[in-house]
Amino acid sequence: MPATPTDVLAGFCLLSALITCGLGFFVYAQKPASTVHRLFLALMLAAACWALGEFFIWQADTYDGVLFWLKASSFWTVVIALTVHFVLVFTGTMPRGGVRRTLLLAALYLPAVGFALVEIFTDWIYVVAYEPGVGYIYLPVQGHPVYLLETVCVVLVMLQASYASFVSWRRAPGERIRHQNRLVCVGLATVVIFGALSGAILPLYGIHTPNLVFIGLVIFSLLIAHAIRRYGLFALSPETAVPEILRTMPDGLVLADPDGRIVAANESASGIFRVAETGLVGRSVGSIIPEEDALAIRETLAGQGRVSDFEARIGHENPRVVSIAGSTVRDRDGEPAGFVLIVRDITGRKASETALRIANEKISMLSQLTR
Repeated sequence: MPATPTDVLAGFCLLSALITCGLGFFVYAQKPASTVHRLFLALMLAAACWALGEFFIWQADTYDGVLFWLKASSFWTVVIALTVHFVLVFTGTMPRGGVRRTLLLAALYLPAVGFALVEIFTDWIYVVAYEPGVGYIYLPVQGHPVYLLETVCVVLVMLQASYASFVSWRRAPGERIRHQNRLVCVGLATVVIFGALSGAILPLYGIHTPNLVFIGLVIFSLLIAHAIRRYGLFALSPETAVPEILRTMPDGLVLADPDGRIVAANESASGIFRVAETGLVGRSVGSIIPEEDALAIRETLAGQGRVSDFEARIGHENPRVVSIAGSTVRDRDGEPAGFVLIVRDITGRKASETALRIANEKISMLSQLTR
């Protein structure tokens, strides 16, 4: 018996499960300690389980069989949440910690799990029906408020992921990173388009097929594989390690343009200056250290190209002492493009030096009195 279009599309579900599972483990093996790599593995494994569930739905020929695999695939909403989570971490737009990160993760995963449980225990979102010439299929309950709410939530979070991916592509600092982000962005857009076709557009015309999102997942996987092979996506290299180095280094790092306007800063810098990490960007260097010190640093950099062991006092309510080192950053033509500062809090060391000096002075005074 020749294969029908439904059989072919169901085959794509099985192919998608095999490809995504293998790709997930391959990427994870490149750098197991990386949050991005672990998230990618979790996303690929969840997508593979979803694809297998879809495949078995279209292999089942009884009402109970389709219903069982439909309920088993109910956690597809968690795949959507994992997709957004991965994109936000991959693009660097996920908050690193604190209340904002907790609230964002809760906003992603709690509705996803909630909708999955609703799908398992009710028929408010999908039902099993019989279609002559096809057999038992599942249909969305398009008029139910819970189905409409789920659809709106999925659209909103996927739009957020698409926007973050697009912005990351357009703002990528180097050609290779730009190519990587472009392929991820195109792959994500492909998944969204095929998902929209199968989940919203085709059902409006009474066309019911295996979920086309898995065709998008196959294309997405091929694009990721191309990005890995051609542009070193997910590969460990000095360039890819830089964000992790900046995040974990204990010293503060501040990157400023030629006018002294901060364009980037790491987490340690925000801790030293008691300002939110994103709050440093856009401010002048003279607003976080005394203006006269900032001017002196810039004059030294302009004349010598570097500065080291420059001490400055910061903070009014809680004064602290910092040691600053820095150098001029140049563009490809060798022209000054800004400067980078490495800031270390030496308040404790200065206090120890002061205490030692006072102790020595007291000992000297006592020795003079006893003569």
